[in-house]
This record gives sequence, structure tokens and C-alpha cells, in this order.
Amino acid sequence: MFTSRSTNVFKTTMKAAVLRRKRLSVESISIPTIRGNELLLEVGLTGLCGTDVKKATSGMLGNGTFVLGHEMVGRIVACGLDLPSTLLGERVAVFHHVPCMEDGCEPCKQGEYAQCPTYKSVDTTAGFGVPSGGGFAQYVVLPPEVVSRGLVRIPDHVSYEQAVFLEPLNCILKAIRLFEKFGQPINQGEKILVIGQGVNGLIFTQILKRLYDAEVITLEPNEYRRKQSEVYGAIAHKAIPPDLHVSKAIVACASESAIHSAIRIVDSGGTIVYFGDIIPGLKGGTDWSALSRTETSIFVDGRLVVPSYSSAFDLHEESATLLFSGKLDVISLISHKIGLDSLPLAIKGFRTGRMYSRTVEDVLKIVVKPGPESDVNYLSGVAYYVWNAAVSIACAVAFLVVVGTGIGQFLQDKKLEDSGCVPTDVCDYSCTGDHGDIPGKAKLTRYDGTIYYWDYDCLSPP
Repeated sequence: MFTSRSTNVFKTTMKAAVLRRKRLSVESISIPTIRGNELLLEVGLTGLCGTDVKKATSGMLGNGTFVLGHEMVGRIVACGLDLPSTLLGERVAVFHHVPCMEDGCEPCKQGEYAQCPTYKSVDTTAGFGVPSGGGFAQYVVLPPEVVSRGLVRIPDHVSYEQAVFLEPLNCILKAIRLFEKFGQPINQGEKILVIGQGVNGLIFTQILKRLYDAEVITLEPNEYRRKQSEVYGAIAHKAIPPDLHVSKAIVACASESAIHSAIRIVDSGGTIVYFGDIIPGLKGGTDWSALSRTETSIFVDGRLVVPSYSSAFDLHEESATLLFSGKLDVISLISHKIGLDSLPLAIKGFRTGRMYSRTVEDVLKIVVKPGPESDVNYLSGVAYYVWNAAVSIACAVAFLVVVGTGIGQFLQDKKLEDSGCVPTDVCDYSCTGDHGDIPGKAKLTRYDGTIYYWDYDCLSPP
């Protein structure tokens, strides 16, 4: 029995980035079928989120098989027979988690939608492995809950590049509204600290400047991102100014040390909102990840610390209106558009803040185009070194450079391991002692004294 209508005849297989135990591989899998109350989305673009990176690299998902990707936009190409055929061909942005909104659900009644059992259990899927968003595939199944409460039509004048920011923008608006929820609304012209100026931090900065005319003070060690922050009107700093005093702060980066920095900076009685959640298992005395996932606020040294996790159903319309109005500059935040084949390398680039393609480039927002990759020129592995080699001599020189670099990298990493440092990735280390500045590695010191060395030059996928 037929359970769906479609706009065309499909192939039987599609490309997808499949995650198994911290390893991503691009594979050919079956295009999923849909039931009578489901839709099939042809993915136009999917944003790479820090949550995707965390899941792909931390091993927190265990031994299952997953297709990640949840910041999705695309076109409906198949429609279940129980749904109106007018949905076919619609361009939509997708919220992959939605609450039940039933009268008997206490989290929904309290507006704590991320704590709703339906919100936690319902997910979009590529039809392969455990449902986990599925946006890093060419087609995704939208379950009935998402069909009824998680789709936003994209106006004709709005591009996929703009619309792909809808889900993260909703999450950001939710975080900002928490100040008001906890009795400290943001006043026009107020001074506010934002720690972290990655893509989400820059959107925070834009909203605070453009909607609240706030005096935004930002902390960001990356020079490129710090300059972007200044473009949007922030007073940007690389390190904490000695005389800085604020009553409100937003931590827009997944960092325990940043949370503790905010606690030190914010005046007693002030409020700190930290956005997203931290990788589980870090040893800092407070399980910030657990507090985030349960949205549990706590007092630390007289400061209220409020986690903000995921999106809010009651902000779907408002976030869409704001995004589609063009009041925010989001498209220019896209630094890289890649295909599925480049996703493992892009995850490394997301973590280090540097993308290795034809040149070493700074990273803001990476978006993935699961379809044809003719517009993608980001290379990996040996291709990075030899793509422009015109003659065999140049190739030979490049090969010798790679070999020499590899030997040097091996000796350098062996020295770190012999000194008691612990590998946290292919080329990254956590150390209890300071080994000084190491060429090719960024040094990050956590508040508890642990020192991380992150390798900018390692091209191995995470």
C-alpha cells in the first residue's frame, strides 16, 4: 500500500556522513521511506553546530550508529497520505525537537520545553541508526510531531544561507530572555559582558547592540573573531580588563574556565547566563553539563548562574520574524560552505578555529551542503599540500616537507607523552605542567591549572 506522494521519482540511495565511535565516514545508504503522517525533506543546507562537534569527538554517544546534523533547511519532496499534498515543494526550516504542548505536561506549562519528555525523545532522522537529526544526509524524515509543531515556511525572498540560522537564533533569544525570567531584565543602554565571539557570540552581540542598544563588552582570544565583534559595535578585549565591572554576563562558549571567569567578573548579586552545555566528564567540581541539560540554575559566590539549553517553542514565530526581516547580519557569518566529504576535516577546523583548505583560514560558521559538491573546494590530507603542484619536482618537495613535518610532529608529541601529558585527540594533549609555547599548537590554561595544547597543523580527522 502506498503511504506517500512525491514530487519526483527518487533514487534508492543517498550520501550520508555516518558516525561510529568517534569516526565519521561518508557512505551510501538507503533513502528512507515515510509513513502516512510523515514528510521527507530534501536537505538544502545544514549548519555545523558545536553540539554536533561534541557528539562526534567526545564519544559520549557510545557504540551506536548515528547521522548527526540538526540545523536544517530544505524542501519537502514526499508527503504522507495522511497529510495535505499542498506541503509538497514547500521550503522549510526545521526544529528537530518539539514539545508535546499537552495540558498535563508540567514542563510545557512552565515554559521549560526542553524538559518535556516528548522534546527529549522525538527527533528527525536520516533513517539510519539512532535518530539524531540526520541533516548530514541528503534526505531526512520529519516525524508527525515535527510536522505539526517544528516547521517554519521560508519566504521566497529568504535564502537557505539565511534561514539555516533559525534554530540557533531561537536558542540565543531564549538565553537572552532568561535575564527577564529571573527578575533582571536587560535595560536599554546597559553594560553587558559576552565571553566568546564565535558565531553564536557574534549573534548575541548583534542582538544586544541592535535591539537593546547595550554597551557590549566582549572577551575573545581569537584576533579574527575579536575584530568581527568590533564590527558589530562591541568593545572587544583579548584578556579581562582589571577594572571591568558588570551585573550581567553571557558565556557564549563551551568552556568551564569561561564560566568561572564570568563569576569572578560579575558583581555580587548579578546574573550569568551560560549558553549550550559543556562536554561531560571534565573535572571541575561542578557538573556544568548536567546543570545545563536539566536547566538547573545555581548560586555561586553570590552570583546567579543560569544555564540555557536548546530552543523554546514559544519563540519560533518571533525568531523567524527577526531573522527573515534582515535586521541581523547572519549570511556574512558563514565562513565555509562544504560538502559531506569534507565534514571530518571541518569538525577539526571548528575545534581549532582554523580551516585547512587551499590556505589556512579562520572559521566562523560552517554549513554543509549534502547535495552536489561542485562549489566545494576544501581539500583534505595530501591534497592540501599538493593541489597546486604543477610539476613533479614541486610534488617531490611537498612530499619531503610533509615527511619532515610528520617526523617533527612525532618527536614533539612523544616528548609531551613522556612528560606525563595525556592525548585527548589525534594530536592534542592535556598536561598538568606548562611546557611553554610549542610551534603549531595553541596553549589554553584552564582555571584548575590544567594546560591544553591544541594542534593547528594536524590534518588527521578527529
